[in-house]
This record gives sequence, C-alpha cells and structure tokens, in this order.
Amino acid sequence: MAKNINNLEFDEATKLKLDIFGECFEEWLPIFNYDRYTDSVYVFDFFAGSGKDTKNNPGSPLILLEKAKGENRKYCLNAKKEIRFLFNECLTDKSKQLKQNLNQYIKQCKTINGCESCIYQYSVQSYDFKDIFEKPAVKDIFENKNIGKFVLLDQYGFKEINNKVFKQLISFPKTDFIFFISSSNRYGVSSPPLCGVIILPLYA
Repeated sequence: MAKNINNLEFDEATKLKLDIFGECFEEWLPIFNYDRYTDSVYVFDFFAGSGKDTKNNPGSPLILLEKAKGENRKYCLNAKKEIRFLFNECLTDKSKQLKQNLNQYIKQCKTINGCESCIYQYSVQSYDFKDIFEKPAVKDIFENKNIGKFVLLDQYGFKEINNKVFKQLISFPKTDFIFFISSSNRYGVSSPPLCGVIILPLYA
C-alpha cells in the first residue's frame, strides 16, 4: 500500500514533480484558452490527494488553480472561454480535506484580489479511477473535439492505468496528459526508488 504523502511534508522528489507538472500546465493553458477552434477547457486531476502537505505546501489541485490564475491574474482576467476543473480523490477523508483546502484557497484569492466570485468552476469527486473514468458524462467530454482536455495522472494511480486507458487517452481529440510513474514501478523493483521516471506523452 502506498504511503499517504499528504500526511507528511512533501519530499524533494515530490516537490520537483509538482514543479515540473505546474510549469507544463502553465505553458499548456494559454494555447487552448486562445484557440478559436476550442469552445471550452476541462482539467482533470484523477488522483488529487488532500491538496496540501503538513507544512501547507500546495499539492496538484492548488497548483493547478494558481497556475490558471497566472502572474498578476493574467489568465483569469483574460479568460476567453469556460474553464472547468475536476478533482477526484477516492479516499473520503482526503476528499473532504481537499474540499476544505480548495474553499479556503478560493476565499483567500477573492479577498486578496477583491473579487466577488471566481471565474473558474471546479468539482470534487470521490470515486475509484476506473469508475469515474468510465462515467458517460466524463467520456462525453473526452470525446468532444471542441473541448481542450488536460489530464494529470500521478504514480499512486499506476496500478489503475493500463494499456486500455492509455489507448483511450491517446485516441481522444485535444487531450494532453502527464503521467508520473516511479522507477520502481517501471522496472518492477520493490524497494523505494531514489529517482522517478516521468513520462510526458502529449497529444493535441
């Protein structure tokens, strides 16, 4: 059973992973935000965790929202279309924590920037990956060629990401994804890896 990294301070490898993915998303978002052939944007974090570690370092959901805001709010002030986030965490207690952390982040952001509401919409779900991935509403989004999709899959979901899922992801239009996998999983090593292997198959 994988350790719960949200009950600890993120280690350096996790922080590096989060930095890399955050930079990728920051470069990705403007492309579809300004693409005239894209009607809306959906961002999926299927293994979202609780949103923070014990030292309040942000996890992937808060990083996604922060990057979507942009420096000096350049993205949220100039959003050209609807942008939605779906955060999924299968563990109920972590899902509740995530909702609290997201609500706190949005509240602070609105206070700091003098906003009445956030232009971005998000939902927090609590399903096993295979169940939410197969939901008809989710499949409809993935199969829609007019929607830009960004998908984050981290190494704790490794056992649930099989060949069928990969083939589906690469077949969906306007779907880019980042998949983090530890080197121990890749090479069948049972001991904890010292470094990770990052696979970034991006398909527009």
